[in-house]
Amino acid sequence: MPVVEIVSIRPIRIKKKDGAIIVYRICYRYGDILTACVWIDEDKFSPENIRKMIKADLETRLKEVGGKIEV
Repeated sequence: MPVVEIVSIRPIRIKKKDGAIIVYRICYRYGDILTACVWIDEDKFSPENIRKMIKADLETRLKEVGGKIEV
């Protein structure tokens, strides 16, 4: 069964008129099947939220496969 491996976490600053916001791009690999990235806001950046985002992304991308997903 493939496992999820986080490949990179990169903070990205987005300039706005009234300052800037920071979002994180988290790239992950699911075995040899899939490599993808998710984006998460700075205020939601926590291990639990990262797990939820990756799991939701995997379920969306692998829905047609019908396999069991472990994150």
